[in-house]
Amino acid sequence: MTRRSLHFVPGGNDRMLAKALTIPADGLILDLEDSVPPDRKEATRPLVLDWLRARDFGGRERWVRMNPFATGFGRGDLEATIAGRPDGYLVPKPREAADVREIAHALDALEYRHGIPNGTTRLILIATETPEGLLNIRDVTLASPRIVAVSWGIEDLSAAMGLPRVRDGRGRYLDIPRYARTMCAVAASAAGVDALDTVYTDIADLEGLPLVSRQGEPASPILDILRYRVAR
Repeated sequence: MTRRSLHFVPGGNDRMLAKALTIPADGLILDLEDSVPPDRKEATRPLVLDWLRARDFGGRERWVRMNPFATGFGRGDLEATIAGRPDGYLVPKPREAADVREIAHALDALEYRHGIPNGTTRLILIATETPEGLLNIRDVTLASPRIVAVSWGIEDLSAAMGLPRVRDGRGRYLDIPRYARTMCAVAASAAGVDALDTVYTDIADLEGLPLVSRQGEPASPILDILRYRVAR
């Protein structure tokens, strides 16, 4: 499966899903994490399940961005949506290999319960959203055969480390995000999985997207992830 672009859709937002189904992304990520506030997460899960069961995705991959298990929401995200047979789950903020193995073990049981062949449900990791995840990226990326791709994130990592900025005056990444990007590509290559670039959020500047993509070419394969701004 070619993953040139994956597009985030805030969970439960029918208008944004309808718009997303008109764009030529290779996959849609139905988000239960950042775009859904804590008091809406449980109510949003059945809406995402209904999308998976009833909507025609036109051959696009269907991913669900779950919450980390450490938040208390992650396991419920899996239990509430697995019956919709998504292609897999986008895993945010894994700190160590054990975090990924816990999710994989939960999927083993859920696939058995729902009559889904074991190992069918895949994982994409956002492996550098915490300092621990960045330090452990090799072990995290090799934690499960369910993993098909690994990405990196700078917003959460920047907040966790208190970085005042992540780009220089010409828009180029500074040392820490550049290191995270490079290690994502290296770890993905070592594991034999896809490397995905971080989220491109400036949808008002689509001409900037090829430039950002070219910056990642020496560490290929680096792909691009797009998302809607939640405010739109």
